[in-house]
Amino acid sequence: MTQSHLPFPVPVPNATIPFWRTNPHPLDTHRSTASLPQKTDILIIGAGYAGISTAYHLITSSSSSPPPSIVLLEAREICSGATGRNGGHLRPSVPFPELIEKYGIAACLEIVLFEIAHMDAMKSLIEKEGIVCDFTLTGGHTVTKDPATVEFMKDVLGRYIAECPDLAEDYTVVVGEEAEKQSGVKGVIGDWQHEVAHLWPYKLFAGLLEICVKRGVNLQTNTAVLKSGGRDEEGYWGFETERGDVRAKKVVFATNGYTAGLLPEYKDVIAPRKALCTHIVVKPSAEDGKVKRMGNGWDSTYIIEPPLGGFDYLIQRPDGGVVVGGANRTYKEDGSGLGDWDDSSMIKPAEGYFEGYLERYFSTFKKGEDEETVDMAWTGIQGHTPDSLPHIGAVPGKEGQFIIAGFNGHGMPVIHLSSKGLVEMIVEGKKFEETRIPKLYEATKERLGVKFVL
Repeated sequence: MTQSHLPFPVPVPNATIPFWRTNPHPLDTHRSTASLPQKTDILIIGAGYAGISTAYHLITSSSSSPPPSIVLLEAREICSGATGRNGGHLRPSVPFPELIEKYGIAACLEIVLFEIAHMDAMKSLIEKEGIVCDFTLTGGHTVTKDPATVEFMKDVLGRYIAECPDLAEDYTVVVGEEAEKQSGVKGVIGDWQHEVAHLWPYKLFAGLLEICVKRGVNLQTNTAVLKSGGRDEEGYWGFETERGDVRAKKVVFATNGYTAGLLPEYKDVIAPRKALCTHIVVKPSAEDGKVKRMGNGWDSTYIIEPPLGGFDYLIQRPDGGVVVGGANRTYKEDGSGLGDWDDSSMIKPAEGYFEGYLERYFSTFKKGEDEETVDMAWTGIQGHTPDSLPHIGAVPGKEGQFIIAGFNGHGMPVIHLSSKGLVEMIVEGKKFEETRIPKLYEATKERLGVKFVL
């Protein structure tokens, strides 16, 4: 039986190795105690961006004495899921017109502003904690060759600016020949530009986790949760793991694409989807010893050819390397990816797609003159939802259980402030609407009825 036909998603062994995890942090396989704690105040399942950020906000916001005990479980190594496999791209986006039509401009604008707020919030966090993770603020290009997509870009941006004029300072759409000139991407006629950032995600969240462990969070790696149990008469939820049972007053499922494995009600509500990413090494020029860059910015980032036919995403690293992922246009029609959680294998229809990629797309790279090599390729498991929105908040019908999952491959500009709001619910007892989390992200009973047909 293949992984994609098992009844529920589970992290698999022998996953492909991503560029970000080539030099593991000392906490990569850490266990704070030799034996698994039998009981804890708060249990967090999943030591990726969502789980680590939740732990960080718990230890930095709690004023109780003594502070609550926290156990953080990870099925494999820290950040071995989507967090350690993504494109390193912190890019605020905007909801598409279909979401505006369904939910209204005000609700969608709330998402836009929330994602933009992550730029300063992440920068401040990294500076405050002194974490070295190659964080770089820069300009982002979202480019297309399709006239219909250009009109789409202009229409979406116009609608948001009409509602919030300040956005005109952050976003612009360049069209015609100027789009190719400014982006450096061959043949494009539309270029949506705004501020973005890129970073080394594994280094950032391993650094945050180190702070958490020093402050008393009990980390247990290579400890897969096998089964969720019921709630006992003392109010503790029970869980069976590979290394014994653990009970917790409150539980946070930071499990993204694997959520349905522990919360069956999320089957086909949050579905795993396999995605591809690569690292490209660019040979320095023989003339001046410098590595060629793309566009009009030394460290610009790119989203290429959205949304028709899928898209690719690319960042230029400070060391001259390039991280680029996507290739979904090569396998979108045959349904590859959705429902598959085996990140120990590649995506066959996409094999070879990124060979010669920079020369194919960027005018600064010349055939026969510039050398580029895909030195690493890996897959990762995202958590996708039918409505393209994450599920955050209290798990419907289960008091003391919380969820932060389903980021549709777009968790970087969502999770940090979402986890902060979730902690306010856990510790302070706030209602969802009393947090800063966009209302469309709320985990509700009604949204459990919106499912993929797989």
